[in-house]
Amino acid sequence: MGSLEAHVNGFRYETSSAQPHIDVAYENIKCAFFRAGDDKIPPLLHLHLHNQIILGTEETNNINFRSEATLVGQIDEGNKDLQDFVDKVTNMWDSKPILTNLFESSEYEFHGFFPTKVRAVFALTSRFLVELVETNPIVVKLDEIEIVNLAQLRPNEIDMTVVFGDFSRDVLEINSIPLESLAEIKHCLNYANVKYYQNERDLNWNEEVKKFRDSPQKFIMEGGWESLNLEAGDASDCFYWEEYGGLDEEDW
Repeated sequence: MGSLEAHVNGFRYETSSAQPHIDVAYENIKCAFFRAGDDKIPPLLHLHLHNQIILGTEETNNINFRSEATLVGQIDEGNKDLQDFVDKVTNMWDSKPILTNLFESSEYEFHGFFPTKVRAVFALTSRFLVELVETNPIVVKLDEIEIVNLAQLRPNEIDMTVVFGDFSRDVLEINSIPLESLAEIKHCLNYANVKYYQNERDLNWNEEVKKFRDSPQKFIMEGGWESLNLEAGDASDCFYWEEYGGLDEEDW
């Protein structure tokens, strides 16, 4: 338990325990997220940092502040308090190089499972794919993504695979997403100009990325991602950046 204070040049988190306070300079904040609480997740403020800081004995670039509210009335009050706090801080950030991404509507959120079988709540916004509740939060900028594959391998579920533009990174897999979330996910990807495929292919994506990384010219000569037959048979199921004023196909 503690209190979060907003100062001229950064945040300070104070506790009543013997633990030292935590300072976060505004200039070190890469992006910030605010989520209103509900009956499953408390109100939270998440900071994603450029440079790691030490929390306890570990280094991290993700810091999560949560309200302890549990009852409905407490959650509503906690949401209001946190919203007021965020609004005041945002006004201070007008001249700072910080992006504030606020998402309160559940239409951007969907449930899925990590490959470890841990269930989590993900949010796909206009700029980010995030998961902020579990022990190791995920914050992915959508412009870091090469492609997304949406595979329906089971009835009423889809598996999402995120392949990064940095091919040294392992892919991000989110499994067993309810099929009713598909339309909103596709809408968000379209809005962000992220190329995606929709199909029924079950691939070892880390192996496919390794092939590209080891022999990029061969991979491109063989047709790139299209060589994997990812399209579902309808051109409308595969979206390209040039449709929205971005890259031309030859740039791929």
